[in-house]
Formats: sequence, C-alpha cells, structure tokens
Amino acid sequence: MKMFDQKEVSRRFAQLPETVQDVGLSEALGDALQQAITNAGIVGNRIKECNQQITLVLVGLSRVEDLEAYVKNDLGFDAQKTATFMTALRVGVLTPMRQALLASLGNREAVPPKEETAPVDPYLERP
Repeated sequence: MKMFDQKEVSRRFAQLPETVQDVGLSEALGDALQQAITNAGIVGNRIKECNQQITLVLVGLSRVEDLEAYVKNDLGFDAQKTATFMTALRVGVLTPMRQALLASLGNREAVPPKEETAPVDPYLERP
C-alpha cells in the first residue's frame, strides 16, 4: 500500500488542468466511487484507506497496477472480486479522469518526447 500524504496530493491536484479538477470533484465521479466501494462490501476504516489509494492514482502519485495490488493484497479480494471492483473503478472513476486529462492535453501543442537513439550505421547487417 502506498503512503498517503495529503499535502502532496493537494499539490498534485492543484497542478491538474481545471477541467480535470472539475471531473475529479464531480458528483458523478463521487457517486461512481461510492457505488463501487459499496458494491465491493468495503466497510469501516477500509473505506477511507481505499479512497486514499484511488486518489493517489487519480493525481498520478500511484499506478493502477499498484491499486490493483492493494485490492488483492491489503483488502484480500479474490481474483473475481478484484476484477469486478477494478472494472467498476475503471468505468466510473478512472476512465472519466483519463478522458478529461487527454482532452485537456489535446488543447495544447504536443511536444514530442526526445528520443535518445544510438547512431545507426547503415553498413551494419541487421538480423
């Protein structure tokens, strides 16, 4: 389980484009998250813990793979329950945030990443 630092999460959230922040704070996303947690039978302190782990993913401080490992290992879900819960999160929570982020990036000029490649010798044989 990743450690949750509210100060760092708030800083990262503030760096997100406003349209992405709006989606993250939307009632629809909150409802989808609550429904997924309720359907999975998560109760007590685990609700807060689970919300924190999902939030880390939403602001880019954790990966979906880390969240899935948390669900399997820390929540102790079997493979089927993990798959069902992760699907609910992907559909109702993660995908809307991802789509908002991609849409906001589409409004900016894309800067291609620098590729560091070794010089190619055209006379070398290739397999």
